Amino acid sequence: IVLRAQIVRTILGAGEFDWSDTRLTAAILAIFAVSVIAQSLILLMVRAYYAAGNTKIPVLINTFSALFIISLAYLFNIVFSEFSRVQYFLEALLRVENISGTSVLALPFAYSTGMIINVLLLWYFFKKDFGVKQTDRLQQTFRQSLYSAFVMGFISYHLLDLFDDVFDINTFFGIFFQGALAGGVGVIFGVALLKVMDNHEIKEIQKALHRKFWKTKTVLPDKTKL
Repeated sequence: IVLRAQIVRTILGAGEFDWSDTRLTAAILAIFAVSVIAQSLILLMVRAYYAAGNTKIPVLINTFSALFIISLAYLFNIVFSEFSRVQYFLEALLRVENISGTSVLALPFAYSTGMIINVLLLWYFFKKDFGVKQTDRLQQTFRQSLYSAFVMGFISYHLLDLFDDVFDINTFFGIFFQGALAGGVGVIFGVALLKVMDNHEIKEIQKALHRKFWKTKTVLPDKTKL
């Protein structure tokens, strides 16, 4: 979310894609990013259901969520059109004031909201169907990731201002290096915080990086069962 403008300007900021288009697209990217965790967890739980041979639950929930997203998109579009205060608030929040076409923000808002509802429903049935009782580990991971994300965002946000005076952000390489360096340093601080908090996932990543996985023996089935 912090690097949204740099990402959009680096990838799309050329030709007929002007500054207004960049701001609006960056706002849309920020809204989509809110539901990234939900989108990832949905894939994980759906695959778990399919692996268990139970396709009914994810199909029903995903169908409901799709219809819910379509309804929300229609509703949010009406809200944007009829309630100017809501529109002005969201435009100010996402820094897209005085830009035409902001009603398109109703679509990513609807999508992200629907994805969050989707993952909550899947998680509710997932716990029941697979007997998940202890969630302390998950809560710890979420809490540590949240702390790390705030640190990364805070560091990157302030470094963007610092590198603004170092690079010419009116050029491709200037905006690229501004975002890459700010984001890279932010990630370093975020990972360092996770290590300080003794994060389990960071340990697993370190083990995978240190292990020469390409030399690991292949797991083969018992020949007597072939």
